[in-house]
Amino acid sequence: MKSELWINPAFREIESWTQLGFAGFWAELEGPRIDRNRLRQVELVETPLGTAYLKRFFGVQLKNEAKLRLLTRPHTNTQAGREHAIIDKLTEAGFHPPVVLARGEESRFGHELRSLLLTLALPGKALCDLPTEELDEELLLSVAKMLGEAVRSGIYLPDLGLDHVFKNPDWSFGLIDFHNARCTRRPSARELGRAIVRFFKSPGGGAFLEAGLFEPFARSYLQAAERPEAFPRALELGKKRLKLPQRRVSASLDSSWRYDMPGKAQAFAERSSVRQRAELRLLKAVLEESDEPLGLTLDAACGTGRLYPVVQARGGQWIGLDRSAAMLGQARKSLGNSLPLTLASLDKLPFADRGLQTVLCFRFLHHLETDGQERIVSELSRVTDRLLLLSAFHPISAHGIKRRFGGLWKRKKSARHPTAPKLLQSWLSAHGFEILALKRQGLLRDLYLGLWRRKL
Repeated sequence: MKSELWINPAFREIESWTQLGFAGFWAELEGPRIDRNRLRQVELVETPLGTAYLKRFFGVQLKNEAKLRLLTRPHTNTQAGREHAIIDKLTEAGFHPPVVLARGEESRFGHELRSLLLTLALPGKALCDLPTEELDEELLLSVAKMLGEAVRSGIYLPDLGLDHVFKNPDWSFGLIDFHNARCTRRPSARELGRAIVRFFKSPGGGAFLEAGLFEPFARSYLQAAERPEAFPRALELGKKRLKLPQRRVSASLDSSWRYDMPGKAQAFAERSSVRQRAELRLLKAVLEESDEPLGLTLDAACGTGRLYPVVQARGGQWIGLDRSAAMLGQARKSLGNSLPLTLASLDKLPFADRGLQTVLCFRFLHHLETDGQERIVSELSRVTDRLLLLSAFHPISAHGIKRRFGGLWKRKKSARHPTAPKLLQSWLSAHGFEILALKRQGLLRDLYLGLWRRKL
């Protein structure tokens, strides 16, 4: 049997612990038990340096031993050793885990029999213990960003919650509990989603859930982690495991994650010029059907700002809005700093009722399922006083049929959702609009564009 005891040499007050050896340290240091879970136990102990947490591990299950030593990083022989290694890496990356005072382990033939880890208590309070007035959306999104940055630095923390994140007196955030943590550059989308769900299932998470902050938290976490493509998976898990209302988790209402992926916005800006010219011709042809001035014009889901020249040529005052920060950045490169650009979601437009003369939404609705399309159409109708231009994909087209058969062959669900013109017309009629023009890009193509005017 092999045993080892490590005492932090930075603290002279605890040098005498080295004389105890592992067995003596295990037996002598004890305190009231505050948590017990399977083969581990946490005790609150007093030390010459202040209050500390002693985590004892009573062996490791055989099914987890291979994961601990071989399959996941950092490779260690004991669970206490794994947590110590994670704490060191978090400290090196600029985060605030607890200070390790001591670590001990006992093994036989390389198999962990028992181990322990003693860490100094963090100076702040767990988020779940803070007064209600200190818990707000700004704080939660700051925590999400911090946890996402940990993922980006290569450290995956699956078990964190409001009870494991501490607000320190200097306004930094401390972290505890790294039992299942590991070092990896790319956890799966499912693993990231499970970490987000776990956070909201922790003590105190229900209040944030009731406030509808699951989606903003997930977005902030995944953007900081540079994994925006995992957003739909996180929302799916949220709906399944947290029983969120449909409106909270409809991934189809947000496709910005596609364009926030590295290089995607630039690729969109550099796509086929032939296709670009064809779509602009369609827009110009529809606008020619009305002599009314465009006035203050919102380009909703403006992307890289490619429609700005058409609006400007018709004398409109263009405002760009998009949910993708990367696309707005690309628009800023193309158009300069003088034009107004707004980062916002199309289902919650930051404009007053009938505050704009024209609203243009081009090549966006096809990202949404039918319920999401109707919600967006309603919101776009709310903010326009006069004209509304909407494009959609026709359900009957050669291009659409080709995509559907291709999806069946590949066993892949299409990400494009067509909308019959009659359905679009019925939604807009209910909001008091009449149709002025409807043009299709071609009988074999699926894109069509309509112009509607609010009835007097």
